Amino acid sequence: MRHSLSIQYPPDQMARNKLRFQRHPDFRYADRVPVLFGVFARYFLNEFGINFEEYFRNAETQFYWQLQFQKWAIENIPDDRCQADLPRRREQGFTANYLRLKNLPSDNG
Repeated sequence: MRHSLSIQYPPDQMARNKLRFQRHPDFRYADRVPVLFGVFARYFLNEFGINFEEYFRNAETQFYWQLQFQKWAIENIPDDRCQADLPRRREQGFTANYLRLKNLPSDNG
């Protein structure tokens, strides 16, 4: 695995977030509607002290920073973005269900 993150997020909160999103399409109520704050790269670049040139240096660098931004957002922004199930055992690893990576270009074209 190229990148590894340790994200601190309460499993009970993750379950509540997931329930909100499961019920939302059918207009069913959980404890409130799901909320996602629209915080994008421009904000995170400033927060992490990097510029657009560094961020867009290559696909690998951009992917690294996107992971860092998501980790920071999950741990610091009180919204419902984190809703993936946790693995039963640590050695199974963790896959975030919102990351969809297809056709990621390589550095050499």
